[in-house]
Amino acid sequence: MSKPRLAFAWAVLKTWPRSDADLEERPCLHAPPCPASAFSCRPDWRLNLVLSAGNCGSSDALPVFEATDEASFDAAVQRAVDRTLLCCGSVGGDVVELPYNLSRYRGDLPGGCDREGSERRWAELLAPGSQAGAAAVYRKEYSWSMRERLELLAGA
Repeated sequence: MSKPRLAFAWAVLKTWPRSDADLEERPCLHAPPCPASAFSCRPDWRLNLVLSAGNCGSSDALPVFEATDEASFDAAVQRAVDRTLLCCGSVGGDVVELPYNLSRYRGDLPGGCDREGSERRWAELLAPGSQAGAAAVYRKEYSWSMRERLELLAGA
């Protein structure tokens, strides 16, 4: 993000010149020194499956997250991921069909992305109980038609 523009900042900055590092680590005199990176979000590849566009290419249930401990949050995200796989993919038999959305976000695959083998790596993450020899493929179609109804995911 760009730096905010402050009205009358010129008056303060003339009397108290501050470097970018000063502004980054201590935005005001009363704030303790702390790098801004301490407040950044950590990326989570599961969000590609949790977010819903409301169409038939994404889940039919929307998770609602509340402030909770990490274990409960992970369990809620896993329920949302499982629901997305149920709606937009399939796990079972000799083929693991992954949601089309994952093919568009290969770069979010933990450990980096390579064009070949990304399907297998997604399948290992999302369906660890699937057969070892099961083929993993991306679903070929993505439906933009809107769902008539979206539900709230219970227990999320």
